[in-house]
Order: sequence, then structure tokens, then C-alpha cells
Amino acid sequence: MEWIALLALLAVLAVIGFALVSQRRPRRPGDRDVLQRLRQDGSDLSQPHSVEFFLHFPTREVALRIADVVSADGFKASIGPGGGSTYHILLAAKEMVPVASEIAVIGMRFAGLAAAEGGTYEGWTATMVRSPAGAA
Repeated sequence: MEWIALLALLAVLAVIGFALVSQRRPRRPGDRDVLQRLRQDGSDLSQPHSVEFFLHFPTREVALRIADVVSADGFKASIGPGGGSTYHILLAAKEMVPVASEIAVIGMRFAGLAAAEGGTYEGWTATMVRSPAGAA
């Protein structure tokens, strides 16, 4: 009987652990969610936007190393301290037409770069761009 109680306790602990891990970080909006929000706010998604991708790293040195990589890929990179200075944010910006498939490819690349260095890819945002004056 003791082993049944032990198994039940382990099952409860596993459920609690899963709940804590899954609630630790809020779900970030998906690429299509961000594009939909831009569209709803009146942005013309057929025009180039300033698109900014956010990566978090444990040290400034790692962020600088990855900044060199993304700069070589045509992104403008800047680094700043994260909240409470426990991590460093790499902001990689590029002028581009925000297309879901291209954003997804960039996101996967950045997620891989970040994971390889103990960091995380946090997502992206873009400035709003209205249709040029006189455009239908």
C-alpha cells in the first residue's frame, strides 16, 4: 500500500510541477497575431515596416557576440540591460514588408541562435505604416 501512496504523491507533484512551469511565462503573441493586430490598427502590410526582433541573453558578452551575427545578416543590432539587469536584450531591427512566412523563418533562426547561447527569442513588433497619401 505504501508504494501506491508514493505513486499518488509523485503524480500530484508532477501535475503541480507542470502547472508551475506552464504558468511561469505568459504566452507571447504568435506571428499571425502580431500581423493581425497591425492590420486592425490600420497598418498597410504591403509597405515596408521597421520590424524589431527581441532576444534575451544571460550576459552582455553573449549578446554582443550574437549582435555581430545578426548584423552580418543585415539587421541593425542594439543591446541594453533587461529588467533588473539580470539579462541583456538584443534588439535586431530591419526594414521589411512584414510577411508571416519570412517573419517565421527569422524567428526560427533567432530562436536557434539564442538557445545555443543560453538565451531566448522573445518575439517581434513593428511600427505602424499607413498607406501613402492618395493610395486607394
